[in-house]
Amino acid sequence: MSSDGNGFAGMADYLGKLSDVAESDITLKSLEEAATYYVEQMIPRIPKSLKTKKTHA
Repeated sequence: MSSDGNGFAGMADYLGKLSDVAESDITLKSLEEAATYYVEQMIPRIPKSLKTKKTHA
């Protein structure tokens, strides 16, 4: 634990270790999986009936 009392230094150390990843460990497949996951989380849940509904021109 950090001695600063607010946990900032401890979290900075933890995040610093997370970002210390070799580029060879990152594969295209893992990046695609992460992108797919985030897209699924960001797309609103729109019912199919509204997606296929024709709009007035």
